Amino acid sequence: MPKKLAIDWSRPIPANLDDTLKKYRRYLKEIGLRDSTIEEYAGNAGRYLRFAETNRPSIEDYECFHTSSHEWKLSRSTLNQYNYGIRSYHRMLGENISVTRLEPNNKIHHFFTAEEVDRVFSVVHNLKHLAMLKTLFYACLRASELCALNDEDLDLKSQSIRICNGKGGKEAVAPISSDCQEILKKYLKMRLKRRRVEASGIKRGVIVSIFPYKQSFNITACFTILSQQLLSFLL
Repeated sequence: MPKKLAIDWSRPIPANLDDTLKKYRRYLKEIGLRDSTIEEYAGNAGRYLRFAETNRPSIEDYECFHTSSHEWKLSRSTLNQYNYGIRSYHRMLGENISVTRLEPNNKIHHFFTAEEVDRVFSVVHNLKHLAMLKTLFYACLRASELCALNDEDLDLKSQSIRICNGKGGKEAVAPISSDCQEILKKYLKMRLKRRRVEASGIKRGVIVSIFPYKQSFNITACFTILSQQLLSFLL
C-alpha cells in the first residue's frame, strides 16, 4: 500500500500582517478616508485576514468569513462596516468583490415620555456626567461628537452646539433645550473654579475640550453611565 504523504495544507498567518495593515492604512489615507474610518476598516480587515490565515484571501475566503460573521449576532450596521472594509482591502489588491448592503433595522420600539426622561436623569448625581448625558440626549450627538466638542463650539446664548467632523466629515449646528443650557452653565462654572485651583495657567488661544478626558474614556463612560441609569429606571 502506498504511503500517505505527510503534507501540511494549512496556511499560516503571515509574519508581516502588521506591515500589510500599515500598507492598507496608507491606501485608505490616499483615497481620502477619515482617520476614524481608517482605523475601523483596518481593524475589521485584520480580523478578516486572521480568519483567512493569509494576506491574500480569495473570494472563497470572503464567502466563508461572510457566512461566519452572520453567526456572531452582530448588528446589520456592523456587518456592513465589515463588508466595506473587506471590499476596500480587495480593491487595494486590484480585485473587485461584490458585497450586499444590509438595510439597518431602525425601528424604535419604545418612546420615553418627558416624565420618564426626567426620571432617568434624576438618578445621575455627578454634575459632569449629567452634563454629558443631557448634551448627548438633547443635541442627539454620537459619543465621538460629544468627545470632540470644544468651548468654541458651544453657544449658550442661542442654545446651540456646533458639530465639527461629524458622520461623513460633515458639520452641523444642533439646538439644545433650556434644561441642557442650564446644566451646561453649571458645569462650565464649576469647571472654571476647578481649573483656577489646579493650574491658573491655561494659555490664551489654546483649544479647550468641554469634557477634557481621552476620547476612549468618554465613549466608555457615557454609555456605561447611561446604561446604569436606564437599568435603575427600569428596576
